[in-house]
Amino acid sequence: MDIALRHLDLAEFPELEENPYHPQNDEFARNNEQVKRMIMAHQSTMTPKHVQVVKLHHQGMTNVKVAEVVNFTPATVGNVLRRADARRLGDLLAYFEASLEGPSVALRKAMLHRIATDNEKTKPTVAIQAIAEQNKMDVQRHNIENDGGGSPNINITINQNVFPRTILDGD
Repeated sequence: MDIALRHLDLAEFPELEENPYHPQNDEFARNNEQVKRMIMAHQSTMTPKHVQVVKLHHQGMTNVKVAEVVNFTPATVGNVLRRADARRLGDLLAYFEASLEGPSVALRKAMLHRIATDNEKTKPTVAIQAIAEQNKMDVQRHNIENDGGGSPNINITINQNVFPRTILDGD
């Protein structure tokens, strides 16, 4: 087994657990590891074919395509996906995937709205920064929708007193 793929049990090395900067000690990483263990434990209670059906369906395959891959009928695939254990595995996979993708645009905008609202009276500069971030998100979305995601035009103004023209500027 590749050493990079092995999981280190920090309980065996308490001195390593004290390092708050190691990625494995990060709360996000620990939560993801816990969800992975839940997925593995849940998969162990299911047949390998049923696990494969759920995973293929989770990847976006239709029931007909999943049936071809696992050599089931589409009706059998549908029956497997309606089982409580299959739904639970699908929910765990979706939860884990959402965690890795991070917050959606809607969630980020809602967070910025709460920051702006909570700080409007006590820390107006924080509220203004949150609104500015919301505006940047809207401009980026607008640019992507209207010109295929191209970068916005950037104008650079050079202070002639700090950087005077030289012969290289063509004058």
